[in-house]
Amino acid sequence: MLVDEIQVVAANPGGEDALNRLISLLIIAAAVFLTNALTASLGTLVRERQSFVISDYFDNLIHNKTTRIEYGFFEHPKYQNVFFRALHEASFRPSRIFYGIVGILQNLITLIVMGGYFADGSLVGFYRVTANNAACYHYQTKICAGIIQV
Repeated sequence: MLVDEIQVVAANPGGEDALNRLISLLIIAAAVFLTNALTASLGTLVRERQSFVISDYFDNLIHNKTTRIEYGFFEHPKYQNVFFRALHEASFRPSRIFYGIVGILQNLITLIVMGGYFADGSLVGFYRVTANNAACYHYQTKICAGIIQV
């Protein structure tokens, strides 16, 4: 759309209307790009904050559990290894699991929506049309009560 307007302005250099439409489209495009950049930054900020909260929660949980165990636990290499891995992985692993689950849910929602679109092998699905206070269902290219035709 923006390229088409640039071509119109280039073909008609004296057209004020075409130039005004081009400037309007450029302002709208700039606003969309700015909004996209701001929401991406905000998403990164929220994600980092959530990662910190999750990591802090598990660090506190490990700390509370280690204060309740006996000192003999720390003398065995097997338990020292478990303790070290728990401390080391608590900073990133819960966040990775959480965001993995969120990603799976997003992909599942996308799959369900796209499955609804392609259920019949076409992009045209069911349309609900209300005509004369009566619900009428329209499927693919059939005419429903003479009102719409797809």
